Amino acid sequence: MLPIKNDTVIINVCQVMPNLNDSHYWRVASDTQNGSTYNQEQLNRSFAFYIFSYLVLLLLCTVGNIFNLIIFVRDKRRSSANCYMIATAITDLGVLWLWFPLFFWEMSSTLNLSYASIGNYAITSGLTGPVTWGQETCANLADWILVVFSLERLLVLNAPFTYKWLQRPNTAKIIILVLATFSAAFAVHFFVANTICFKRDLWAKPEQIPFWLIQWKSVQEVAQGVVSALVFLLVFVQNLALVVLLTRRNQSEVGKMRMAQSANSTHTTSERYSNLLLLGSAFLFLVSRFPSFVYRTLAWASLFHSVEFDESSQIMAANIADIIFFSYYSFNFFIYLATNEHHRTGFIDIFRSLNKWARNSIS
Repeated sequence: MLPIKNDTVIINVCQVMPNLNDSHYWRVASDTQNGSTYNQEQLNRSFAFYIFSYLVLLLLCTVGNIFNLIIFVRDKRRSSANCYMIATAITDLGVLWLWFPLFFWEMSSTLNLSYASIGNYAITSGLTGPVTWGQETCANLADWILVVFSLERLLVLNAPFTYKWLQRPNTAKIIILVLATFSAAFAVHFFVANTICFKRDLWAKPEQIPFWLIQWKSVQEVAQGVVSALVFLLVFVQNLALVVLLTRRNQSEVGKMRMAQSANSTHTTSERYSNLLLLGSAFLFLVSRFPSFVYRTLAWASLFHSVEFDESSQIMAANIADIIFFSYYSFNFFIYLATNEHHRTGFIDIFRSLNKWARNSIS
């Protein structure tokens, strides 16, 4: 699932119905009347925070995931974990970089800037459809890779011989390909809707938006909400079960004997490596997704007047929730370094190789 601002990118372009996070809403909210929780100056600061934070996260995502790709590709111990982590690094880069042109357009529309030509080109050239489709596909794929990886580790730990085939790289590649296909199909609404709006110039004629397209958007929003909640629940339950299973195995007498016998085993080291990568990624995923779920719950409750959550509060909360959401794609590299010795070794090896190359070049 994409960040809050990008849930209804088509609305930004076609203006089918009011959207709490489109550029028009920003300008309306900036002129809020009496009774709003936040004034115009506070909202402007919030948006400035969003701009600065996104650019920092984009830099961290780019550098960190390039290092991730190098480390995982150079790892001689080929396993399903390597395949999943390589795919995750690519999707992380896809999510933040594909948001880049739309970010510039949003920024220029909100702040009335004329120099953000990258974003304007994305809108006027019809790239909005492919860009939002690609970003949504990457986001969905990253989520489902984590779900499948969690399930694999749980099954393998429960019955290692029965599910040994799940750890093969070729099995992981097939699974990733299937997940990518379904993720792209699930997100095709973004491509179709934005392409139709562009070709028919519907942002200037919102009353001509086809009824079936509006209905499709409503169904898509509900489906996204259900799927994202399901993914969050699956990741939480699977990794909680994984922690319980690992704890019980390590505390049992048989587990202690196996650990002592295979302390230096390559297979055991690789298994421990996979478990730490997974648990670190799952923890970051749950932390980064939780604020978005809180925001969406409050926003929906406010529609039925169940809670007091005014427009200015929604903008402030959306900015913070979006930045935390994006952090998942930027901080994976640091989670891997903190939880996994093998990843730290690979990171040091890269600098050793660079240092050796520099010395050879000078000499």
